[in-house]
This record gives sequence, C-alpha cells and structure tokens, in this order.
Amino acid sequence: MSTTTTYLSNNAIRQEIDQLRPNHLGRNTSILGVWNAVLATQFPVQQNYITRPREHGWYNERDLWYDLQVLHVRNNTSNVILVVICRTAAGHANANEGVDQWQVHLELYLGTIFGKRRRAGRPPRVYGVIAHGLGATFFSYDVGDDIPMLIFRDHEADRKKVYHLVEDHQKIQGFLDVIRDSH
Repeated sequence: MSTTTTYLSNNAIRQEIDQLRPNHLGRNTSILGVWNAVLATQFPVQQNYITRPREHGWYNERDLWYDLQVLHVRNNTSNVILVVICRTAAGHANANEGVDQWQVHLELYLGTIFGKRRRAGRPPRVYGVIAHGLGATFFSYDVGDDIPMLIFRDHEADRKKVYHLVEDHQKIQGFLDVIRDSH
C-alpha cells in the first residue's frame, strides 16, 4: 500500500479529530470544524478555492445544521463543486434528522442549486459528502442529467457504506484528490 500524504499529516487536524466526541448531540460544529480544515487544506485559497459554511433548518424547527460548500473561483464567477453536510452520529427524535434524510436533503439541495438543465459556466458534475460523526459517504451528481445522485462506486466495491475519517484516511484523501482534479 502506498503511503500517500493525507490530511492526517497535518498535526492540528489530527489533534482535532482525536478530541472529537462524535456521538455527542452538540458536536455538529466540531465535525464542521474538522471538515473545514480538511477542505481548506485540500482546496486552498491560493488556488482560487473558497470553503464557506451554509446554515439550514426545517420549517418550524429550532435545530439548525450546517454544511460546507467548496467553490472554485475563476473568470469572475464562483461555482460550487462540493457540498459537505456535517452531522453527528447521535440519534435524533425528529424524523428529519436521520441519515436517510440527509441523503435526500443533499440530493434536493444539489438539485436546487443546479436545476435540471446545464448552464454555461457551470460544472457538469458536482460532489457531495455526508459527514456523520467520524464517517463519510461520497456522492456525485451529474448536472442536467435526469439521473439520481449516485454513491461513489468504491463504497460498493469495498462493501463500505461509510468510510472512517481516520481508518480510511488514504481512501478519503484519494476521493478528495479526484474531486479537486476532475472539475
């Protein structure tokens, strides 16, 4: 196995991951912070990337959650290329809070941002990650095609629905490299 340099090579990111209590109900912001650091390292501002948070909520709900958007800025336009939904792995009483609902939410959100047709200057494919606790599931969404959001094939090939942020860091790093290099 090759020894790829990954986000775990960054001491600050490693320490923050080690201090996470991922199943704690109030830890969405801690997971958000870890992913923000990982994305800022992978998609640096010096190469015209911006990583920004976005706040969400269901109607009539007090609980808000955040996701991160990675945008690539070029030719006076900025395009979202990746959306990462960050949630704890803790159980929730609200039906809108479960892992299955996060996938539905991600697909609806990508569909809302990009619509059903391709527009000039927009990427033909965008990516999504559902980061829950120390786990991550990767998806691709083809803009303008009438097909659903797809889970990365590697998940099925590896028989893993979720990759672990530490145990599978080389695989996750590889996914992030592909996302950065493919748009």
